[in-house]
Amino acid sequence: MVRSRTYYRVQIAALRLALGEREQAAATVHDLDPGTLENRRINTRLRTVQRTLGGTLP
Repeated sequence: MVRSRTYYRVQIAALRLALGEREQAAATVHDLDPGTLENRRINTRLRTVQRTLGGTLP
């Protein structure tokens, strides 16, 4: 269940980025740590979102 929730949060953040909603995207993933995720695909997507956000993370 945690994996699914994390996956959808990362997907929502990526969608918000695509829509130009940087602050909302940052708020969606601000407490996710790629170092704690065991699933490599989700980890890679999260890192991509975080890299795109740059300094926007709270």
